[in-house]
Amino acid sequence: MLYPRGMTDYMTVQEVAAKLGVSDEAVRKLIKRKRLPAEKVGSKYRGYWRIKAEDLESFERIRPGRPPKTGS
Repeated sequence: MLYPRGMTDYMTVQEVAAKLGVSDEAVRKLIKRKRLPAEKVGSKYRGYWRIKAEDLESFERIRPGRPPKTGS
């Protein structure tokens, strides 16, 4: 992937989705809900989200999971 100058430590939505095992739309929802920090590159409406690799690592460490079902 080619990145703008100085953005080599950033990942695309697609790369993050593949790493987390979720859809691109799920990653965009995490960004929209401010659970995953990201920066918009380009115009406000047609730009692209870029996620810092270190932010993704932090997110993965604190990512809450759904508790396992018990009994019943």
